[in-house]
Amino acid sequence: HTVVWVTSITTTSFAAYSFAPTTLWCWTPDPLVQFYALYVWVFGAYVCNLVIVGFVRYRVHSTGEYGAPNPTASDDNADGVDAGKRKATFQRQALHVLAFCFVWTFAMANRGLQYFGVNAFVANWLQAFFLPLWGFFNACIYAWN
Repeated sequence: HTVVWVTSITTTSFAAYSFAPTTLWCWTPDPLVQFYALYVWVFGAYVCNLVIVGFVRYRVHSTGEYGAPNPTASDDNADGVDAGKRKATFQRQALHVLAFCFVWTFAMANRGLQYFGVNAFVANWLQAFFLPLWGFFNACIYAWN
């Protein structure tokens, strides 16, 4: 809760003093506020998700001591969950993170190009096409698993 509230209050406080006539970014002409308001947080979530997936992959595919209450238990069932279920859970988590990274890559690339003064139609189109599909991708992953 602390992270959510601090992020919300900080972002709102920056936005409260930077309203301007509507531009491509809608409410602020200041490039630093534009990136701070959304894309710094998205990039942070992008990196955190990839680190967490890497850590979980390591733990799932490691020795099997995945929080084992009994260190003498067999490696396949050290924590009461068989290896197949652990791997399936990891794959589901990884697919959700990959969906997040996939759809937000186009948005971050587009905003990065716009930050440097490049207004590419293809980048705008890719962002507009893929970003709304995030929920669809998550629904497909949920239905598939």
